[in-house]
Amino acid sequence: MSCTVTVYYSATAIPGTPSAGQTYPTQSYSINVPDGNWIGEMVSAGNGFGPCPGVAQFWVQARDPSTGEILGAANTNTCADVAFLYYTNSCPPSQPDNSQLPHDCINGACIKKSTYNTPGIYKSLSECEIACGTGCSGKCISNSDWAEIEGLSNQLKNRNCG
Repeated sequence: MSCTVTVYYSATAIPGTPSAGQTYPTQSYSINVPDGNWIGEMVSAGNGFGPCPGVAQFWVQARDPSTGEILGAANTNTCADVAFLYYTNSCPPSQPDNSQLPHDCINGACIKKSTYNTPGIYKSLSECEIACGTGCSGKCISNSDWAEIEGLSNQLKNRNCG
């Protein structure tokens, strides 16, 4: 799948510079990325380069928030006052496998540590389910499933114990 992060920004003219009188309300820069988890951003690159050394310059880049990897960074090279507007990713974000994230047992239920900023005592959902649950020493089952098991057990008892 081919995905594209597009960063949108404005470029406002600065009087007394070569950009004077040329304002661009919406500019964009596109970067090819591997999936929908990447974000677009602008980060300060400081002053002192480009055609107007006193004007702040910026890097336009795509970043994977989970790894910090950066793709397609390009610096602005303008005399305009550049401002980040927003970004889009042409692909939807992929859903993480929550079962492999740390969990905690809260009120008899396994909850991802990020939900309530808890310590994440159990390394995975399955590890949490083994130890967590009210009145059970493993993965708990619903009341309706338990009632069905009891009913089948009573049928076997009546059939075999008469």
